[in-house]
Amino acid sequence: LELAGDQAQRRVAYAAAAEFYAAAAARLEAAGRPAEVVPMTEKQGVAWRRAGRYDAAITALEDALAGYRAADNAEGMARVTGRLAYTHYRRGTSHDDLGELAVMAEGYAAPPPGAASPGALTWWGGLLLLLFAQGSYAKMVTLGRSLAQAGRAADDSKMQAIGTRVEGAGLISLGRLAEGTALMAALPADPAADDQGAAEGAALLSAAYLLMGETDRCGALSERMLAAAERTGDQDLTATHTVYLAGVCYIRGDWDRGRDLAGRAMERLAASSPSRGVRVVG
Repeated sequence: LELAGDQAQRRVAYAAAAEFYAAAAARLEAAGRPAEVVPMTEKQGVAWRRAGRYDAAITALEDALAGYRAADNAEGMARVTGRLAYTHYRRGTSHDDLGELAVMAEGYAAPPPGAASPGALTWWGGLLLLLFAQGSYAKMVTLGRSLAQAGRAADDSKMQAIGTRVEGAGLISLGRLAEGTALMAALPADPAADDQGAAEGAALLSAAYLLMGETDRCGALSERMLAAAERTGDQDLTATHTVYLAGVCYIRGDWDRGRDLAGRAMERLAASSPSRGVRVVG
């Protein structure tokens, strides 16, 4: 069942994958193997999130977090907390409903002293997305800069990239477009498919290019990220970059293609209703 879920994910059949993982978790539970249920439930939550079923994803990830907490598994707790934060960000959960995650984002945690584990990096990525959602842009700049410095000191390129991306995103959101785009443009042009924060950062960078009137840069980045979003079945980012490309057409006076792209974006939103994408189009 787990292998079937993995195969379904590779085929971008995320809802089917989530069902396979749920069935696997039920079998493990019935067989008296509760420790193996938790990572299966985490996989289920990730699959539901990729399918755009955010409420189901949050339920599964909260169950996984409780399981890791009961087992005193710090790495699992950090990783799932970051994934929960990202899912709430995509869902558009209000600050009042975030509970413990809001407390995490409001705290001013210092960057880790050494190289961070994969779970810790996921935790940091989720935390910083929540800061963006809350409009805490100045805090993003300060914290991102500190994280990038810690990454350089520890020779941790992933930590450094997260910090640089967050500092750049904060600067862009504060209206300091030239400074922010210069930082973010220096990062790898094609982030890994599972790098959630990088995909969101690329969307913000493309929007900044559009605001600056740099249509060639916006068009090139959004064309590339649109292709990547379509490969992974990410309807939210697909709609987002389609909108940006429509904006490029509007500025250039290419009305026919712009109308076609805007229509495609609206169709995708009507089919899936991703909260973040609706905000972008608005």
